[in-house]
This record gives sequence, C-alpha cells and structure tokens, in this order.
Amino acid sequence: MKKLLFCVFMFMNTQWTVLSQPAQVKVVVMGSSTALGSAASADSLSWVGRMQSFYRKNNADGLDTLFSVVGGYGFSTYHQMPATYTPPPGRPSYVAGFNVDQALSLFPDYVIINLPTNDINSGYTKKEQMDNLRYLRAYILTHGLPGVQCYITSTQPRNDLSAARRDSLKTLVDSITNAFGLYSINFWDDLVTNDGQNLLKDEVRHIGFPDSAYHLNDLGHHYLFLRARSKNIFASPVILPVLLKNFQVQKRNQQSLISWEAEGEEPASVYRLQRCSPGGLFNTLYIKNALVSGQPANYAWTDPHPLPGINQYRLEITGSNRTVYSAVQSISFDDINSTGITLYAPPGAAVLAAEIISSKTQNVRVCIRSSAGALIYQASKNITRPSAMITVPTGGLAAGLYYFTLVAEDGSVQTKAFIR
Repeated sequence: MKKLLFCVFMFMNTQWTVLSQPAQVKVVVMGSSTALGSAASADSLSWVGRMQSFYRKNNADGLDTLFSVVGGYGFSTYHQMPATYTPPPGRPSYVAGFNVDQALSLFPDYVIINLPTNDINSGYTKKEQMDNLRYLRAYILTHGLPGVQCYITSTQPRNDLSAARRDSLKTLVDSITNAFGLYSINFWDDLVTNDGQNLLKDEVRHIGFPDSAYHLNDLGHHYLFLRARSKNIFASPVILPVLLKNFQVQKRNQQSLISWEAEGEEPASVYRLQRCSPGGLFNTLYIKNALVSGQPANYAWTDPHPLPGINQYRLEITGSNRTVYSAVQSISFDDINSTGITLYAPPGAAVLAAEIISSKTQNVRVCIRSSAGALIYQASKNITRPSAMITVPTGGLAAGLYYFTLVAEDGSVQTKAFIR
C-alpha cells in the first residue's frame, strides 16, 4: 500500500445515480489525530488505511483509488477553514497547507471531514461546531470539482472531559445526523459505553499510554472502518423511490428557485423540500406529491424569503416504507438586508427565547404587548450576524395571548404572537 499523505475521504454521486467507477478516484480525509491514524499500530490498520486497502479494487487500468489525509494533531474546525474565512475573536485561524484549500488542491472526488472532539475540548459551543461543519461542506461543494461530494463523521466519545462536555459530544451526534442526513457517518455508537456516562469503551482505547482517554487502538479504528464502509462507496446506498436528476438552486433576484427532475417515480412518492435552520435542523418548506406519469417529471418551487448568508436545501423523498435524502445544495445571499424572528415560548416558562436571524450586526428594539395592545416590556438588544438568541423575562405575566415585536435599524417591524 502506498504511504498515506495528509488526509481525506469519498462517496456517492450527488443525485444517487449508480455510476461506473472512474479510472482513478481521489478521496481526501480532512481531520485531526483520528484521521491521521493515531495509536493504530500501523498505517494500514487505521480506519483510513483500511478504507484505502478495501477500495483499491478498480485496478483493471493499473490506477489505484487514491486516499490522502489533510489535517493535524489537535485540529478543530477552525484550523481547517479556508483562507478567506475570518474567525471570531479568540478563535484560531486556519493552518495554511493543512486546511480545506489544501484538500481541494488535490482535486478530490470525495471528501470526508473527521473532526470528532477537539472543538468541544477547546470550549467551543455546539453551535460553533455545527456552523463550521456546514460552512466547510458548503465550501467544498461550491469550490471543488463538479460533482464533488462531502461526508461528515459524527463526534466520538472522549474520557478526559467533564460530564457536561461529554454530553455535548453525544448531542452533536444527533445534530450532525439531522443536518447532513445521508452524508453523515456515525462514529459514536460502536465506541461508547452503555452506562449512560458517554465514555470511550476500554476495549477500543489505547490503554497504557497517555492518550488513552481519546485515541483508538486497532479495534477502535476497525469499528470506524466498518461504519465508513457501510456507506457503500461507489454505489447507490438504497433502492430509490425515484431517480433524481438535476436538483439545483438558483438565485432569482432576492429569492431561491429550487428545481429538480425525476424519473421512475413510485406510486405515492412524496417530495418534501427542506431548508437548514441556523440551529442545524432541516425544516420542511414545501410538500409535493410525485406526478407518477410514467414520463420524466419536472418540479420547481420558489423560496420567497431565503436567509441571510448561506442557505442549504435538500429533498426528503418518501416512497414505499422508506425515506431517502438528496445531496444538500447551497446558495449564498450575503446581499440580503433582512431580519427574521423565531419564538420559543413553552406555556408557563419564565422566559421567552427569540432566535433572530439578521443580515448584519445591529441594534434592534424588542417589546411585548398584551392582546389589548398595552406595552408590557421594551428594551434595546444588540444582535450579531447571521443569528443571535435573546431572552425576555415573562415570569410575571398572567396566562394569555401576547405579541412580541422586533424593530430593526432600517425601521422594518415584525410581530409574532405567543401564549404565556
């Protein structure tokens, strides 16, 4: 086996069509020590090394599948951001030669991002890590070769963290699965103890060494290889309810035009067009029953209110007792000047939480009025781009209907009702 380079991975065609394998496929794995094979007794026994050995089967023309690894020990998502990205204050900058730009310079067909624990270990928030993973994936899809695909591995258990941070690693597994769907890889379930403590199993740890709290032995790397292999690289993962073609997103003034073509639709198939929220969850915007005409079918829908910044869309397609997801398509609306609000107000809660999506950092005015129009609360808040969460005390309010109003710097007003 040729010696591994710096990092990366690979996967399926974005539209699920089953392709013949190209003459040479290039896979890049971006990541930290796990991607680099730390604590495996040989490169060939790391999870990436095992993947390389397993997929070096397209050698009729004498060309091997090429795996590379791009990353570094202790790397977080910030270290692998592109050179054009400016990190927030107090966060590290990219590392030239070991970041996403370096990965794309290798012209990969597939990229796998394996950054499992260092963000949480460094004290970064779950939202930061999710935002950065979405940013990296969108950057790869828009700056890589046509058809390049990107997979995200989940977090992994780590024993040298507090219980709260171990819990953060656990909840990020669900966040990554929800955000990336078919393009997520579960690196958690086979490694974690079953006692609810979210610890790394002894059987997969590098026991006897200072790094035993987080580095995997050969068995641990074998489990990761099995999970990665189960994605069935170079093949369609499931029998699909439709053959999806030309799923794309285009700008139409200040709106998103989403369109797709489908063939071979099963009866009762349903399309759900979804957009990723700043919190990392995909929400359904539009539902359409398949035409099932026996002919190629074309669909289109316009999102009249895209979010400021990067918008990510996918199709959820439901067929006969199964659901599959398209690749995620991204489009940027940095020129949008808008502000939006989402309220989280469980009945009886002592505070009202408001997620404010904004195209710019600005001072806004918020107020609460009763159903009769009486002003109950008013305050100025500073919010940051692209989103911010603010809270307003509501514990002293009587049960009933109230209205939350937000006034942006440009004078635009939005009002939403909530129940106390």
